[in-house]
Amino acid sequence: MIEQSGMRKLDDHVERFVHSWSPLQSPSLAVGFVHGLGDHGGRFRALAKHFASLNIASVAIDQYGNGRSGGKRGCVESYDGLLAEVSRTVELANHLWPNLPVFLYGHSMGGNLVTNYLLRNKHPQVEAAVVSAPLFHPVQPPPAWFVHIARILAKAFPNLRIGAPIKAEYLSRIENEQQAFLNDPWMHQRISLRLGAALLDSGQWAIDHASSLPVPILLIHGEDDKICCPKASAEFARRSKKCELMTWPDMRHEPHHDLDAEMIFRIVSDWLITQAGNSQAKR
Repeated sequence: MIEQSGMRKLDDHVERFVHSWSPLQSPSLAVGFVHGLGDHGGRFRALAKHFASLNIASVAIDQYGNGRSGGKRGCVESYDGLLAEVSRTVELANHLWPNLPVFLYGHSMGGNLVTNYLLRNKHPQVEAAVVSAPLFHPVQPPPAWFVHIARILAKAFPNLRIGAPIKAEYLSRIENEQQAFLNDPWMHQRISLRLGAALLDSGQWAIDHASSLPVPILLIHGEDDKICCPKASAEFARRSKKCELMTWPDMRHEPHHDLDAEMIFRIVSDWLITQAGNSQAKR
C-alpha cells in the first residue's frame, strides 16, 4: 500500500490535511472517507489497508476544525460548508484516480453529511455510498428546553462551544482501540451551538427525505451504539427503497474498530465491488 498524508491545496481558498491510500497495482475503484465529529481521516487507516489489498484506493480529508486541518475545534461556518467538504472529497478522489467509479464512506457525523450530500444533489458524482452509524438522531437527545435556549444563543454566539464528551467504551469493545482513541492527539470533544443545531436539523431532514435517495446506500449500524440512534437508521432505511440496512446486536459505535471489524471490512468491500460492477454494466 502506498500511503501519503499532508497539507494540500484543494481550491483557491481552501487547504486541508489529506490522507490517501493507494494499492500497489492500478486501482479498480476509489472511496472517499468522511469522518465524524472530533475525528480525523487517519482513523480510517485499517479499513483503507484492507481496501488497498483488493485494489481499492481511498482518500480522506480532515474537515475544517478537525484533525490537522485549520479552524477552531468543533466550529463550522455553516452546514453548507460541511457539505462542501464532502464535495471536495469527491472531487479529490476523481482528481487522484480519474476515470474510476467513486464511492463515499461516511461514519457518524460523516454519515449524516454523506446522506445529506446525496439527498441534496440530483447528480452527486458518486456511484453509491456506505454509511456507518450515521448521526440522524442522538441516542440521548438534549432536553427540549436546552435546545430552545441553545438555538437562541446560537443566533448571537454561533461559535460558542460546549463539551461533547464521548466514553471510549462506547466506541468499541476492544481495549486497545479504546486506548488509541484516548491517546490520539488529533481528536477533540467539543461542538459549537451552530453545529449542534445544524446536526439535529439535518438528521431529521435526511429521514424525512429518505425516499428521494438518488443512489444505493449500504447502512451499517451496531445495535449497542450509545451515541447515534440505531432506530433512526432503521427508520431511514424503512423510508428508502435504495437503502440496504445491516445491524449487529452487540456492536458499538465504530464497526470498523470493534470486534468483528474484519467481517465488516469484507462486507463493505464486497458490496462496493458489486456496486462498481453494476455501474460498469449500465455504461
